[in-house]
Amino acid sequence: MGQLDDSMDTLSSHAQDQGGYDFIVIDPPWPNKSAHRSKNYDTLDIYTLFDIPMAKLLSSDALVAVWVTNRPKYKQFLIDKLFPAWNLELVGEWYWMKMTTMGQPVMPLDSTHRKPYELLLVARNKASTSVIDVPEKLVFASVASQHSRKPPLNGKTP
Repeated sequence: MGQLDDSMDTLSSHAQDQGGYDFIVIDPPWPNKSAHRSKNYDTLDIYTLFDIPMAKLLSSDALVAVWVTNRPKYKQFLIDKLFPAWNLELVGEWYWMKMTTMGQPVMPLDSTHRKPYELLLVARNKASTSVIDVPEKLVFASVASQHSRKPPLNGKTP
């Protein structure tokens, strides 16, 4: 994971000093044909995500949110493989609707190649005793800014 490898020990140490992080957001550079062809950014072998020492990073009642492309296999990978390996359970599926400055979706909802929305899967530690209610389904809209730049999640998390 390149730069992430270089800082993981420091990050883990800081997390442990703080009692773990309460909320972690991950936006992996998922493999896709467009990124591969354009060479605009490096993508990641999805199995590299198993190298993140999530247990060392999280507080006992933490939430983890992972941005996912609209390819169903990546969503299933998270739910069926990665979240269980991290001892997490899915608690929410949130959708960000990308809008123009005129309040319209950036592209038609039924577009076959690209969608005007992105999925954010929210998970919690299986052993969590938190009573904080996390919305199981949530749709929020904002104007899309730069390519691949995600919106702030202020006010959406407990």
